[in-house]
Amino acid sequence: MAAVQGRDGVQGGSVRPQLPQGLSITRPRENPQNTSPMQEQNLELETYLSENFSTLQQILSDTTDRDEAFHKSFESTLTNLTERVEKLGVKVESFYKLIESAQAFPAPEVLDTDGVDLGDMTNLVNF
Repeated sequence: MAAVQGRDGVQGGSVRPQLPQGLSITRPRENPQNTSPMQEQNLELETYLSENFSTLQQILSDTTDRDEAFHKSFESTLTNLTERVEKLGVKVESFYKLIESAQAFPAPEVLDTDGVDLGDMTNLVNF
């Protein structure tokens, strides 16, 4: 979800308001010998975040929008797939019933004619 941009910056949450162009939060450095590398990295990171807050906010908003679009597409695809699986299940069940009913009728092994020759019966097939 995108944050709401107000007159004084982002509203809601615990986000710091956007600074006017050209201003950044910097702390005066004391003696460079008293500053540890970790403190310098933290200061650089804080300065970077302050200067690029709106860009980072836009990237987050764009990513959130893409994520929401992906989830909607995924849910739609999943719904369609579920419907197709249900239809396929019904067709498979019908197929199994058809096979069971075909097996219920015993196939004649040999036609009992009591020794009578029935002759050529191929023309009866086309009748």
